[in-house]
Amino acid sequence: PFFILVLTPVLLALFARLNAKGKEPQTPVKIFIGMIVMGIAMAIMIPASLMGGNEDAHNMSPMWLISTYFVVTIAEIMISPMGQSFVSKVAPPKIQGLMMGGWFAATAAGSYGSGFMGKFYSDFLHHEYFIVLAALLVFSAVLVLISMKTLRRFS
Repeated sequence: PFFILVLTPVLLALFARLNAKGKEPQTPVKIFIGMIVMGIAMAIMIPASLMGGNEDAHNMSPMWLISTYFVVTIAEIMISPMGQSFVSKVAPPKIQGLMMGGWFAATAAGSYGSGFMGKFYSDFLHHEYFIVLAALLVFSAVLVLISMKTLRRFS
């Protein structure tokens, strides 16, 4: 919660400044950037896990986790509220509630997928696990990029 409280006004100010200059990215672009940033957050854990090995996690600096949570928070702010805003803007008024429910269902599916992936943590070397997560996030971001032309039509 600390990073959310600190970073939300910072990102809002950044977007306001970009908007004043006519350079604010559209919402789908913000979501794409957020997904790339989330991939970067997972990539931060790759060197951390290599340095700590699979058994020496207790010897690692907490700064690895704090910096990861910092970057995850930036990504989360770029994805979740932006996605909710996008759905509320583009959904026809008669089905806006249904479409917002679809957004939350997709979020729930993502949370389920995250838990599903968590089951495999002990099956991988830790750095391999974070490589897989980072790759999946970048792949998902590429899917957003591919659908960008369609999404921009609605924003």
